[in-house]
Amino acid sequence: MYFRFVDDVWGLWTHGRDALLDFHTKGNQINPRIQLELSYSTEQLEFLDTMTSLQGGSLHTDRLGYTYMYCIDIIIEQEVLR
Repeated sequence: MYFRFVDDVWGLWTHGRDALLDFHTKGNQINPRIQLELSYSTEQLEFLDTMTSLQGGSLHTDRLGYTYMYCIDIIIEQEVLR
């Protein structure tokens, strides 16, 4: 038997806000033990370590600084172990 767990999903919705909220409500009615969280914006959205925004009709993605912080943690741990 094979099971797959998907916990982070990002997408573009082009059917309007009301249809999105209806889709979210119906998704949460499938299994009461599994509830979906919805975050949406018409301007920008943070997802994992990126910020995606709509600028001049185009999508623009920036990496957030979290990865840099992880690198600092690794360097500190290596210095302590020496």
